[in-house]
Amino acid sequence: MKEDCLLREEKNGVLYLTLNRPEKLNALDTVMFREILDAVKSVEDREDIHVIVLQGAGKCFCAGHDVAVLGQPDQDELFNSNTVRALADSPKAVVALIHSHCYTGALELACAADIIIASENAKIGDTHSKFALRPIWGLTQRLPRRVGISHAKDMLFTSKTINGREAERIGLADYCFADDIFREEAEKVIQKINASSPFSISYIKKIMKETDGQNITCGLDREILVDQYLGPDFKERLDVLNKRK
Repeated sequence: MKEDCLLREEKNGVLYLTLNRPEKLNALDTVMFREILDAVKSVEDREDIHVIVLQGAGKCFCAGHDVAVLGQPDQDELFNSNTVRALADSPKAVVALIHSHCYTGALELACAADIIIASENAKIGDTHSKFALRPIWGLTQRLPRRVGISHAKDMLFTSKTINGREAERIGLADYCFADDIFREEAEKVIQKINASSPFSISYIKKIMKETDGQNITCGLDREILVDQYLGPDFKERLDVLNKRK
């Protein structure tokens, strides 16, 4: 029986999605993207899931697009790109855990996350220009928004590989932890996000997306026009705080 290429585990408000082709370094293809999209859509309206965590099984996060199927008729690159977009647009907080390889298509997938957590041994890079390919899963848009135009061009033009610490330094990774404590420390970050109000997180993601590229005046005007600024869990959370006091 063929093993699932994407493993799903729900645990206390968190959906863990594990890329599961370790024999191919979790290389991406349309079959895997269909599984990712199905998983993301399945929790879109569920109030009991607050965070989606994307990680890789085995030795690495992901080596990128499966070159063995690149360009084949059954590989739908528009679908793949739209899946990455759906992940980025999820109302849930999305966290990517990067250990070891994260190349090209894998970097495009990781950049769809709200928070990227890298291990020190992470090897992150883009090789589109090395192989005469054009990024079509969002890298030219999401990478500069994380690291700035200059750093993005450097990575895209030179195909250089950076480690977790360098990724953290330039803003590609939000956190970097030593390899031996990577999972433990990453889980602490995940649980902090999980403890936050999903009402607030979904709104923050929505308003940031809607005002991206606008001048600050337009953004501030849009922000104040929100119909409801008190979430349904406001009173409950306030009561918890008061009891602690």
